[in-house]
Amino acid sequence: MMLVGLSDKVKKATNVNVEGEIPSTNIIGMNVEQIQRFQKKIELDLLSGCWNWKSGLSKDGYAKIYHNGKDTYGHRVAYEHWNGKILNGLQIDHLCRNRKCVNPSHLEAVTTQENSIRGLSIWVVNSKKTHCPQGHEYSKENTRYGIKKNERWCKKCSLISDIKYRKSNIRKNYPIKNTPKIKIVKTHCPQGHEYSKENTYIRFNKLSARKCRLCDKLARRKSRLIKPTPILFFDKVLGSIPR
Repeated sequence: MMLVGLSDKVKKATNVNVEGEIPSTNIIGMNVEQIQRFQKKIELDLLSGCWNWKSGLSKDGYAKIYHNGKDTYGHRVAYEHWNGKILNGLQIDHLCRNRKCVNPSHLEAVTTQENSIRGLSIWVVNSKKTHCPQGHEYSKENTRYGIKKNERWCKKCSLISDIKYRKSNIRKNYPIKNTPKIKIVKTHCPQGHEYSKENTYIRFNKLSARKCRLCDKLARRKSRLIKPTPILFFDKVLGSIPR
């Protein structure tokens, strides 16, 4: 893949040789045909110097290639071809933070811990924080760690939230002792009659409730007016008698 009209700075940044083409030094890995097929899938970014992968990508956005009878990552093939063998236990870190890049000068073999620390995941960003959102320092005395991994809380913030919760729920969940119970004394019955001495009597039963005399009188009158219809003996036993 020939690249014509590039300055010396761009050639150094993109790892391109003096003649304007990608070096094909075969340390290990690819032969001449594989190098040509590899170069056809590369798109050169002159600003960043990245070799952006134009072919298939993985779910995480890394370059994928079929090499030596198996599917592998393009940046690992590029590193082993131009930089050397990847030792056991090491991972390839993209110094340019571009996952599609396969430029060997932008790749570095590091340990798993170092690769995760350099990453941009949420837990890495949070682990670098020295203070909580309220400004309290994550010191040994002020930090509480959770059961799960990578969980920590600020003790001062937890104490403040507990105090606010107790103040808001003290009357609901923790009633104050020795407080007199206020009873609402009704002065009238549900029908609107006043509970006076003449109109009130107490019925001594399980409830021992007071009753309205006027309501009882009205109820008796209604019961007297509504009389049940008499049932004849013949109508009950023999049925209706023809007349």
